[in-house]
Amino acid sequence: MAKDMLDAIISAEEEAKQRESEARKKADDYIADAGKEADAIVDNARLSAEKNAEKLFDEVKAESDILYEKSLAAAAQNCDRISSLADKNRDKVIRGAVDSVLC
Repeated sequence: MAKDMLDAIISAEEEAKQRESEARKKADDYIADAGKEADAIVDNARLSAEKNAEKLFDEVKAESDILYEKSLAAAAQNCDRISSLADKNRDKVIRGAVDSVLC
């Protein structure tokens, strides 16, 4: 009877060790899976952020191109206005300069 009890205790200890080993392996597998899932989440977040940044860059670039074209047109219009005024006043300026030199 004592031998049976001792055998049962030894068997229970071995079974407990086996369960502990299986539990550790299972925990290690969960940790590995969680790491893989975390890596995938980080990769997806990075890709999403890159796409959003590219989209924002494209939008800002398009807006800056429009602003550049408007500024260029305004500058050309100002140059035309200045040239027109200079053409109108050229004779007056030359006469004024000649008159002041001759007088």
